[in-house]
Amino acid sequence: MGHPLAARGLGQDLVAMIANDLICVGAEPAYMLDYVATASLQDGSRQWLEELLRGVSDACSSIGMRLVGGETAEMPGLFQICGLSGALQGAAEFDIAGFGIGTLPAGSMLPRSDGIAVGDVLIALPSSGLHSNGFSLVRKLLLDRGYSDEDLRSARAPWIKASGGETAAPSIGSVLLTPTALYVNVLRDLLLSSEGSNDAGILGVAHITGGGITGNVPRMWNGDQHGSVVADLDYGSWTLPTLFRWLQEALDMSREEMFSTFNCGVGMVLCVQREKREAILEYFRRRHVKAWQIGCIAEAER
Repeated sequence: MGHPLAARGLGQDLVAMIANDLICVGAEPAYMLDYVATASLQDGSRQWLEELLRGVSDACSSIGMRLVGGETAEMPGLFQICGLSGALQGAAEFDIAGFGIGTLPAGSMLPRSDGIAVGDVLIALPSSGLHSNGFSLVRKLLLDRGYSDEDLRSARAPWIKASGGETAAPSIGSVLLTPTALYVNVLRDLLLSSEGSNDAGILGVAHITGGGITGNVPRMWNGDQHGSVVADLDYGSWTLPTLFRWLQEALDMSREEMFSTFNCGVGMVLCVQREKREAILEYFRRRHVKAWQIGCIAEAER
């Protein structure tokens, strides 16, 4: 993972996985608890843990969520001390988890599956990277290609062309560990204002995590529409980021496999009433947030 400061990004990842899910049901993220288990609370491990918890605290503060407590467990019989040097000397394996609570005003719960109809629009917001999903597959790919754990921390990302000499390209680890984007602040006024998502025409929000775009978008209506509608995605509406293009080639994955495994550059998808499309896109333009129509709701084949 490189310098201990990388642990700060993992703290944001933890908060983002919880807060982004909460806002998908129309809830304001309010409180969070964290849990950390590791082999040792000394030396390099202590430095890591301090940065990790600082990342959790900073991410919570940035979206108005209160970190109200947690648990830190020292388990030398379960986790190992890593054989690293320098700033990482004495660092240990660790496991992190979190729990969050949100406040949900009456009548504001999403998705509104029974209101989703053919012709409604799907609006996408970009991801910042892998977003904490697909790491097992990516790490196996890199190790199979001969990269060591040290290479993952320091070797230059092969999918990025250096623009100012070889040293200008970022490391594999720094790119893969780009913190997950937090969408709470940009969606708060749209979903959690006094008028809320009803007035804005928001019918559902999908957080694109494990299962990719094709696995998460249908969660906005599956179970309520009984298979009557599907997402008609326009795969040409955005350019696949270089990381995902490299992964697709290196893993020899089909387009269908990629979009059911990785977020492929899409972090959130909103289902919007068709007549509200321009207003929603203008909302994001005013906030200098990239957003685009990624598809629409279509009738399922019988």
